[in-house]
Amino acid sequence: MRRVYLATLFVVLAGLTWSLGQQPQKIAALEPVWWRAIVAGGLANYQRRLAACRFAVIAIDTSGSIKWAPVPPVAIEGAGGALTRLEWEKAEALGTLQKLASLHLAVDVAGTGVVWKGATEPKVVVYAFNDEIRLIDLEGKGRAGAVPLRDLFEVRNGQVVLRASAENAVNAIKDTSRLTWLSGAVATACPFTQTVRPDGILFLYTDGIPTTPNKRGLFDPIAARRATVAEMARFLERCSTVILTGIDVKDTSAEKFLRDLGGSSEGFFYVNAAVCTQPPLPQPLNITFGGVTDLRLGLQPEETVTIEINWGGATGTNWVLLCDIQTGSAHFMGSPLGLSEFAATLSDGSFTGAGTAVVEFTVWETEEGLECDMSGDCVWRRAPIYLQAFAFDPGGSSYVSNLLVVELETED
Repeated sequence: MRRVYLATLFVVLAGLTWSLGQQPQKIAALEPVWWRAIVAGGLANYQRRLAACRFAVIAIDTSGSIKWAPVPPVAIEGAGGALTRLEWEKAEALGTLQKLASLHLAVDVAGTGVVWKGATEPKVVVYAFNDEIRLIDLEGKGRAGAVPLRDLFEVRNGQVVLRASAENAVNAIKDTSRLTWLSGAVATACPFTQTVRPDGILFLYTDGIPTTPNKRGLFDPIAARRATVAEMARFLERCSTVILTGIDVKDTSAEKFLRDLGGSSEGFFYVNAAVCTQPPLPQPLNITFGGVTDLRLGLQPEETVTIEINWGGATGTNWVLLCDIQTGSAHFMGSPLGLSEFAATLSDGSFTGAGTAVVEFTVWETEEGLECDMSGDCVWRRAPIYLQAFAFDPGGSSYVSNLLVVELETED
């Protein structure tokens, strides 16, 4: 069965402000959301696919919805502040290149050059897409297209690092006001990965719903969805693996569309980075369910859940466990949360010292409303429940935990 996860690590950096008029910045690589979800989930199947990858395709959405989206209400550690959706995609793409290098490349015995670890040298291609496709010249030589992964890296201070030409090429990608030809982005990858099938991977970054079914086509989201569904099925059957990262996908219909896009294929992995950032800065407060802090939990209605609130700070600190059925950017006692202004208090208490508070509650059934697919079949879709802890110590300092997502299981 395919794997679907919603990574929900939330970082709050005090004192930062964001505005729609941000100046462009040079984006640094972030550890990919998809990698952290695969490792955290212990998904050996996808780890093997990554280790065996011989052709990687990275596709970056630069359509109008990317351009006009507001700055995310979170600051991402290591990124120099809040990022626009396109900047977020660039950071993920650069991180994907770095992760592939860590899996496939090494420093040679002389300590001055880069060699590949396996028997076959992996290749990579990066392209931007809106209502057409633009291949990226990663080497800065006027030749956009596929290149050996090794040619994009060099040795500096004994480490394999991305060359400036590749980093600059990704950073130079610009957003547009055009439509989203998502089916074209999938179809373009097939000729590259099909040659090494099943050892190719398409790393696809997008923010939601396709809007045109054709190159430089008209606005037709219904036809665009159908074309994308058909193209994805064709790719998974004839080409290779897909790792799809949803960038800031908060619309529920877009989330469901992307999450279900791979059907039941084992070659399809989806992760939603809607509120996902770098691993949290060291902080004394987090909430877990059975030791898990960042994965979607699938539970049945009326099932009892035991949540642990872990604290490593001062004695006498009070805590509150909040819940909501939607994410947002509300403030609680002056600190920004990952929940909306309608968040409710589920439980509260006080820590006697460093330790763990245990909260038990029964999961209730929630409904977002009627949702229909292309065939006209309609079902009530249950909304997930979001949990987040807040703590404040006697000295007046406040702390916000990670978000934990409880998703109710349902039959389509």
